[in-house]
Amino acid sequence: MTAALRLAGCVFAEEEARMLIAEAATADELDRMVRQRAGGLPLEQVLGWAQFCGLRIAVDPAVFVPRRRTELLAREAARLAAQVSQHAPLVVVDLCCGTGALGAAVAAGVRRTLDLHAADIDPAAVECTRRNLAPLGGQVYQGDLYSALPEALRGKINVLIANVPYVPTDDLALLPAEARDHEPRVALDGGSDGLEVMRAVAGQAPRWLAVGGHLLVEASERQLPAAMQVIVDSGLLPRVVLDDEMDAAVIVATRAEVTEVTEQAGNRADDPFGGRQPTSHERMTGLPWDASYRNGPAPWDIGRPQPVVVRLAAEGAFVGPVLDAGCGTGENALHIAALGVPVLGFDVAETALSAAREKAAERGIAAEFVAADAFALDGLGRTFATVLDCGLFHTFRGDERARYVAALTSVTERDATLHLLCFSDEGPDTGPHPVSRRELEAAFGPGTGWAVAAIEPDRVETRFQPSGAPAWLAMIKRI
Repeated sequence: MTAALRLAGCVFAEEEARMLIAEAATADELDRMVRQRAGGLPLEQVLGWAQFCGLRIAVDPAVFVPRRRTELLAREAARLAAQVSQHAPLVVVDLCCGTGALGAAVAAGVRRTLDLHAADIDPAAVECTRRNLAPLGGQVYQGDLYSALPEALRGKINVLIANVPYVPTDDLALLPAEARDHEPRVALDGGSDGLEVMRAVAGQAPRWLAVGGHLLVEASERQLPAAMQVIVDSGLLPRVVLDDEMDAAVIVATRAEVTEVTEQAGNRADDPFGGRQPTSHERMTGLPWDASYRNGPAPWDIGRPQPVVVRLAAEGAFVGPVLDAGCGTGENALHIAALGVPVLGFDVAETALSAAREKAAERGIAAEFVAADAFALDGLGRTFATVLDCGLFHTFRGDERARYVAALTSVTERDATLHLLCFSDEGPDTGPHPVSRRELEAAFGPGTGWAVAAIEPDRVETRFQPSGAPAWLAMIKRI
């Protein structure tokens, strides 16, 4: 038996043989199971169950088999569900549920009463999920995404799990035969870029989530930049959870309602934008930039200076005084200031500025960090010889870019230098808000008070793309 399994390509033939022997009731049944497994049927479909988060989950033939890496999504969903007040209902929905393994794992993880629902378009998956969730009182529906759910759930879901298919259509042929031949295509095919179902789920999620509710989706690491943009476009606030050991990446997207008052920034309780005009990005998400820093590091906050900044600093590119535009938590500014160059960093996110000031104090580095609007910099009351823009320009659109360039002009004098790093539209796996070379040249063209001296391809690192996304590094001179 072990030899037959090994000959069929089963890497863990001995372990699989032990599991088949333990499951088979008769010799004839064991022989049938070995033949099925040797023929390429997934082990879980042969056994009729899969181990997932310590649970034994029933798996029927032709139903998507829960993957071990998806346990990261289950654990994070359970953690968020456990944070819902015990005095409020807990509503959990498992969309694209397959076997219902995620819903079952969350229910097991919270150890409290919850209102559990699941849905899938595949009838076989629905029947399998009903068997798995029946002991938990879960309600299971057949249908296409949200159309399957009761309208009564709209605006009330605390945790929405959606393990959507994310394999690009052209890559389906590259999948292992077990998945390609024995799992439903609808559970695998994510469309041309692998993100079509994610767009459909994220696009409607704000209508179904409760305020403070979370959507959790899985993606491949190379898809993360584009997937994050999908979430941002939906109006949700994203963050990424990674597990290198499991090769897993989960995006947690939150429907937030920002009402906090930040005294230093002058915010009013009914105006999270502190009296300034929100940027196009903030209007799209409905959230101020500060919200990106409140639940852990922002996607662009890598906890160290960008490699480009380190390289430029080593080349002596930063002549003081330096203005760090959109400084975030200050890593770039602090690196430059540590070299003895006077630096002022500004941002609209007071949470980020507070972190920057704390770092400066802890490291004994003299650097200033102030709250300022990128469109009204003359209030800084000083001029700068060098400006660093590491990821701010590419968040602006349309006339915002012209207003920003004019603001930079107001705080620089002739011969000042602007070093600008932004996402590029060239190359694979571009980041959110990619900018073309032509757009850069137009923004700093004749009549702006600036002239582009050089634009070179480079990389910008993010928390979900540590090897870097395609970027432009531009050197622009004040004239």
